[in-house]
Amino acid sequence: MIAFALTASTATLLRRTSLLPATSSVRAFPSRAVGAGRRCSSAPASWGATTVRAMAESIKAPASVALSDEEWRTKLSPEQFRILREKGTEMGGTGEYNKFQPPEGFFKCAACGNPLYSAESKFNSGCGWPAFDKCYKDAVKTKTDMSFGMKRVEIMCNACGGHLGHVFEGECFTATNERHCVSL
Repeated sequence: MIAFALTASTATLLRRTSLLPATSSVRAFPSRAVGAGRRCSSAPASWGATTVRAMAESIKAPASVALSDEEWRTKLSPEQFRILREKGTEMGGTGEYNKFQPPEGFFKCAACGNPLYSAESKFNSGCGWPAFDKCYKDAVKTKTDMSFGMKRVEIMCNACGGHLGHVFEGECFTATNERHCVSL
């Protein structure tokens, strides 16, 4: 199950999270990734680069999102709420984005729409969850997590505080030497 989504494949998620007004004429891509200023390979050719750029620019996360648990429950599915608000995780190897490798675009928080990771930063670590080696500046915040008898670094959406997963260092998978292991 997802803990954050790619650029919405429909406008429904964006409208539900108030990032896109219900009356907006912006169309959602049938694909899951939006290239900033570039035509997405799975977007209809008739949309062209201008439409893609307008869509990418129309998706702006709020600076900060503070909702009550009840409000989050109305916006998120039960599984999204469990992962994002209760710091849960999905079973390894089961997430729909684990093996998904878009050529361009970005991944965003499923709760608030905050852009988190570029498609270029995603790599296959073999861990069973989507892995990224860097995030957008100020997109995530970290906290020491001492749960399950071990010390880890939790990563959370900087806009809404939603739990994303954990970051691991020193594994030498990429030049950044970081693996953001994210519940998608």
